[in-house]
This record gives sequence, C-alpha cells and structure tokens, in this order.
Amino acid sequence: MIQERKFKIDWFKAFVASHDWDLISDFAKTLGITPNLQAKDEILGQKFWHEIWSSDTGATFCAYRPASQAQVQVHKYCVELTGKFLSSLPLFQFQQLCELCNRQDDFQVKRIDLTCDFFPCQGLNLKPWETYLDQGQLADYRSVKRILNSD
Repeated sequence: MIQERKFKIDWFKAFVASHDWDLISDFAKTLGITPNLQAKDEILGQKFWHEIWSSDTGATFCAYRPASQAQVQVHKYCVELTGKFLSSLPLFQFQQLCELCNRQDDFQVKRIDLTCDFFPCQGLNLKPWETYLDQGQLADYRSVKRILNSD
C-alpha cells in the first residue's frame, strides 16, 4: 500500500521593495501574529537593517529605510519564516502573504527549503532535480541540495 507523500515548506525567505513605509505591520496582520521589535540598526544575514522584528512562533521581518524621508523612496524588507511556523499556518494565509508581497514594487524569493516524506521509504527517485538543472529549467538558483534521512 502506498502512503500519502507529505510535502511542506521547511524555510521561506524573500525580499520585498516597496514605497510602503510600514509593510511589516501588513505582513504581521496577514499572518495573524504580533511581532516584537528585537533590534535596531543591526546586521543580520550580512545585511544592515534599521529594524528587525520577530515573533516567538518563527517569523522574522527586517526593514531597511533610506535616509531621505522623501515619499518616493523605496524601502526594503525581508520576510523569513521557519518550517515550524509555516506548518501551523493555514495555506490561505501564506498565499495572502505572497499576494501582498507580489503587489509591491519588487518581490524576490531567495530561499525555499522543501521537504518530502515518503512512508514507508520506497526509494525516492533522485533524478528529477538533476534533469531540471541539466536542461536549464531552474533559473537563478544558487544550489540544490538533497538530504536523505531514513528516520
């Protein structure tokens, strides 16, 4: 008997550019959380951020705001969600977050870690990702790594 395959996002990281000065509150509202300000003017992930907000559930938001207060300035944001947070989040809320990000000036997903569990282990075919890479079907990727764990 073949068991259902379980797929989930284990990590999500995206960068957003927007004219919206307070997009973090929109992120939090969309996800139904209340993040706390953790740091100001800090380096996180080799980038300087004016504000770093996070929740104890596994969501982190960063904001970079230009020095000028002119209304035409573009603010930069980072959204980072752990797999634990995403597993407790209804799919429609994650979709709403992606739609919110997509409506901004620029939306770039930088990291998605996917997990796929096969029970019982029936021999996962290791070829598809390599085929996609060989045929040039994955654009702008840095790496594709596979971790096999029999647990």
